[in-house]
Amino acid sequence: MNDQETAVTVLGTGSMGYALAEAFLAAGYATTVWNRSPQRAAPLGAEPDLAALYESAVGATLLPALLGFFEGAAVLAARGLAARTMVPYSIKWLQMIESLLPVMADEIDNRDYTRLGSSIALFHTALGDDERLGAESGVDMSWHAPMHDLLHRAVAEGRGEQSITALIELLARDRGRVDTLDRI
Repeated sequence: MNDQETAVTVLGTGSMGYALAEAFLAAGYATTVWNRSPQRAAPLGAEPDLAALYESAVGATLLPALLGFFEGAAVLAARGLAARTMVPYSIKWLQMIESLLPVMADEIDNRDYTRLGSSIALFHTALGDDERLGAESGVDMSWHAPMHDLLHRAVAEGRGEQSITALIELLARDRGRVDTLDRI
């Protein structure tokens, strides 16, 4: 007998992963299968599209984070400093972001953009600093343009004093759909 409320996740649909997923499904467990190609998980009747969706959603943070690191390395190089000197500071920033993710997720889920101390206006005010740093260091910071545009639009909508998390309201084209989702 199993706990029908227990959900399991199987990573990969190689021989072993496929067999495990089949066994969990047969035993009545809610089963999510994560695989690079969702089609391999489809015959299991699990939730292959959910795995791909999470991979894309979480993966959206990777390139901007890496670009930020590369930009920082280029700025340091312009002053004759090695990229490795930045690593301890980058790790601290990433740990700080990690600690804020639950607060941000709660703000998004509840559409209450008041808990986080970092406001849209704070980030908007710092836009000039990005431009000055790029000009002084000779580093191409054009990849910031879409983010700057988003901040300008948020301020124009009167969201300056809201948490930076409120940017989701501009990113999500059909924010009403989020309201209808079951809260997990």
